[in-house]
Amino acid sequence: MIIATPFSNEIINASATASNASLVSVPAGRWFTASVQLSAIQSGAGTASPFVTWTASGSDFAPASGSILSRINVGGLLGIISSDCNTTEIFVYGGDSGGTIGYTSGGTSSVVINGFLI
Repeated sequence: MIIATPFSNEIINASATASNASLVSVPAGRWFTASVQLSAIQSGAGTASPFVTWTASGSDFAPASGSILSRINVGGLLGIISSDCNTTEIFVYGGDSGGTIGYTSGGTSSVVINGFLI
């Protein structure tokens, strides 16, 4: 458990349904913890696979740049609509240059992030 009291401007909510979106910028030297909710729908044959990534530069950041923080895979069959959702807790560190949490959609999908900087 993290015992911290963030300032009001450090409480962050972001959401997206676009193909590619930058959701949260984590400043250098700061931690960000959040719940990530992903949902996806696949209509007919195919797969919907939206995911959330961490991209950072510089050094001393965590986890590794390019890490997938959350993903959901929904497979569909011909004539069938499939859907699923999940919630993942994440924790990242901006290192000496900061980083960005991004979203890539798959099929019909969306993401919501609720968290805070410490």
